[in-house]
Amino acid sequence: MLLIIIAISELWFPILRMSYVVEINRNEVWNAYQAIKVVSGQPLYILPSLTPVNYPPFSFYLIGNVVRFSQDPVFTGRVISLFSLLGLALLAGYLVFLVNNNILDAFFVGTIIITFFCTLAPSYIAMNDPQFLAQFLMMAGLLSYWIFLQTKRKEHFFLMSFLIVLALFTKQNVLAVPLAISLHMYMFQRKFFREFLGLILGDTIILTLGLQFHTHGTYVSSLLLPRELSIAHFTSRTSVVFFLFILPLWPCLLWLAINAKNKNSTLYLFYLYLFFSLVIGLFFSFGVGANINMYFDFIISLALCIGIGLRMHARNAGLLAVKKAVYGYFFLYLLFFVSVNIFGKDIKNLQFQQNETAVNAAFLKKITGPALCDDLIVCYLAGKPFLFDPFLVSQMVVTHQIAEKTALAKITSRDFAIIEMKKTIPLDTDLDKVWRTTYQATVQANYHLSKTTQDATFYIPN
Repeated sequence: MLLIIIAISELWFPILRMSYVVEINRNEVWNAYQAIKVVSGQPLYILPSLTPVNYPPFSFYLIGNVVRFSQDPVFTGRVISLFSLLGLALLAGYLVFLVNNNILDAFFVGTIIITFFCTLAPSYIAMNDPQFLAQFLMMAGLLSYWIFLQTKRKEHFFLMSFLIVLALFTKQNVLAVPLAISLHMYMFQRKFFREFLGLILGDTIILTLGLQFHTHGTYVSSLLLPRELSIAHFTSRTSVVFFLFILPLWPCLLWLAINAKNKNSTLYLFYLYLFFSLVIGLFFSFGVGANINMYFDFIISLALCIGIGLRMHARNAGLLAVKKAVYGYFFLYLLFFVSVNIFGKDIKNLQFQQNETAVNAAFLKKITGPALCDDLIVCYLAGKPFLFDPFLVSQMVVTHQIAEKTALAKITSRDFAIIEMKKTIPLDTDLDKVWRTTYQATVQANYHLSKTTQDATFYIPN
């Protein structure tokens, strides 16, 4: 019952927030615009472009097709994201139940996952973004592999391969599970390794080549758009993760050392997952714009390792007191997480944001012609097309994928009827700051101030 109360205390605010017309994260409306492209038959992957798409296509087609009935891509994506998180926690708990044969351990791991995510990444909960959908599909693939190890039934083998490929074509950063399964299979199930590698690589190559042909050679280049690398960005992301997760990580490493002496090779799967998730999270965290979602696999694998560690203590009745102490340790840790996340759940602020967004969108809607917005939701609600992506354009400029003059051409030629700029935008690097200064100066040289609100300024052509 206490575990259920903890989960509800973490989820009520994101669920309530789903109905508010606010921009939880700029990715929400960015993803909505891509789903609208699918519905309207527009191509997703075009280069060169001021609105490049660097995500795989599955989530856009999924939401795009659902939107034909729901008519609201943002809310639809939020619902899919929420159920993906709940499904992820359910599948992770079920996997621990299969390993431990203990329902309490399963509930505990599911609650840990929900609590960890709600504390570390509250903006991602019930947000229109494909990350949790990809994690859910990958967890289903991991579960299928575990069942295959126990049964050796080929249908689970093929299902695992299908789910992994589908997850990779939902979000390309969920690499930890396929790498862990590949190495585990090579080490302990080598007779299936070549078949697995052939299925994964074959399906991936065939789908990639198909998309490459369909997009006239721009799909792979779009996914591989470079990001500026920043040690400061890496430090800020990584320090938060390690500060919050050092307490549960050390028991997992201790259990790994103990289990290393055991002959049960299947348990190595979870520790391989933990290792690869950490390495991949560290690697991607150098990229400017990479968010805390780079460590989602690390959070999931850590929760699974906690659950597997509880199994070790359950083997010996004489260690029951130790297991209770471990439960107490992690339960207090969960309470700490809940206390950290208790702030910031401000319904009045949501209402204010919604009203402010509605007023700005209404003002923008009165202006005839295209618009450029830092707050994409303002342009989206005003019915304006998506013609300029301030963030990805900035990344293309600082990584020399596009000339600064070309990036700013639509502004210097005054193609936009109005430009909305946020008063403050967090910038990670000096190059970002230089670009933003140039961008603002170009806007102010060709446009004059029309309106100011608490968070934004609006400019119209000179």
